[in-house]
Amino acid sequence: MTMKLDKSTPLPLHYQLTAVLREKLVYENWIIGDLFPTEKDLMAQYELSSTTVRRALSELVLEGWLERKAGKGTFVRNLPVQKPIGRLVGFFQEMTRRGFHLSAQVLSCRPVEPNSPEIALSPFAQSFNGQQLFLIERIITIDGKPAAYIKSYWAYEYGKDLTQYDMTTEGLYEIAARELNLILSKAEQIISARIADAQIASLLNVPEGSPLLVTERLAFTDDSPAEYSLSLYCAELYNYQVTLYHDTKNIQGITLV
Repeated sequence: MTMKLDKSTPLPLHYQLTAVLREKLVYENWIIGDLFPTEKDLMAQYELSSTTVRRALSELVLEGWLERKAGKGTFVRNLPVQKPIGRLVGFFQEMTRRGFHLSAQVLSCRPVEPNSPEIALSPFAQSFNGQQLFLIERIITIDGKPAAYIKSYWAYEYGKDLTQYDMTTEGLYEIAARELNLILSKAEQIISARIADAQIASLLNVPEGSPLLVTERLAFTDDSPAEYSLSLYCAELYNYQVTLYHDTKNIQGITLV
């Protein structure tokens, strides 16, 4: 824990406590279903009134981190999924490896021209040199809750071949490697943020205007581009973890854009 309460600032204490407890949930070793400290325990630990503690807990319940069970206590409901930067794996594969239960809903599969308005502004679209692409559009759920909206644009033959297989229980990278003998060797990636418009909010079952983590990735097989993906993640469920080094010999080619 790095955040601390500062009673000398004008920032409301319930707001500070909410941030401290949120950080506690992110960085400590909690498991969904764990019993969270009681109101009384938090009052004693942080020397705060019951009103302040209750407001902080209520905020975390509203945000979906905690849930209250009458007569039993307050329990951990959701935790963010942390993904380390530097490993080329798909979201489905990484989260399944960590023990989460994932499934996918396929929304559409269709050919797309590389100059199509939907990807024309992408910094990666021109890498396909005018060849036709094939879009696979999916919603990924974690334990039944929508967590990511992913649009994968593959070189046409790869994408078309992928549709022959079940894309609801596995990641596309896994299917490509096993069934198509297509190994993605490297990728370039941009990480950004945006808010959910009405369409995406509906697909991810979040309020319109909710924060989203966005990744754009161009994946290669050898030196040839194979897939461009646009992924939108619910920000409260997913974040990236990166280790930074002062010593330049440890830099692995991470670029901040």
